[in-house]
This record gives sequence, structure tokens and C-alpha cells, in this order.
Amino acid sequence: MSEKNTSHTSTQLIHHGYTPPAEFQAPQPGIFKASTVFFPNVAAMRQREWKDKSAYTYGTHGTPSSFTLEERLCTLEGGKHCVLTPSGLSALAVAAFAVLKTGDHVLLPDNSYGPNKPTPTTMP
Repeated sequence: MSEKNTSHTSTQLIHHGYTPPAEFQAPQPGIFKASTVFFPNVAAMRQREWKDKSAYTYGTHGTPSSFTLEERLCTLEGGKHCVLTPSGLSALAVAAFAVLKTGDHVLLPDNSYGPNKPTPTTMP
């Protein structure tokens, strides 16, 4: 007889023990929504190289779902590389880092995304 799980229902749904068999295949890829990635121990986590798309370390660095979408967008657009970002602020940072260098100035309209604008205390 198994022990009764006393955790909250939402916890039981998110951390359910079911895993599909390794040989299961379908035409569409699985969806991986992950802010957390599990590791057997801390040493295994530290051995992962987060920049390598085959070694997942944290959901915002990418998941199998986001890397599959990047590759499919490249195929559709005829591109060599595609980078998806996990947030609006990181999307702005990627675009800015691609074209700006130290000392450059950027003019932004008042209605631009708030985190992209400096606060009065950080302005020179």
C-alpha cells in the first residue's frame, strides 16, 4: 500500500511522478515549461555548461521547446542562427548589445518599456 501524499493538489500536479516511456514518439515535440531543472546532485549541476544547448541548467537559458522553436524558425526564415529570449528585458538587452558600444547614447520615447529606461537616480 502506498503512502498518502499530503502535499497541496497544485504541488502534486506540477511534481507528478509520471514520465512517458523513452521510446514514445510523436510528430510534435513535447512542451517543456521550466524555470527549474533537476539534477541528481550539485556536482552534476556544476559540470553542465549552460551555453551548450544540449546541457540544460536553468529554464531561462533555454529548454528543449525553445531550442526546437529556434531551429524551426531558422528553417522557415532561411537563417543560420536564431536566439529567443526569455523576457522582454533580455530581448532589449540582446538587441542593444548587438549594435551599441561603451559610450553610445540611445534616445527612447517616453512610452518605451520601463526597464529599458534609466531611473533618475542612475542617470549621470
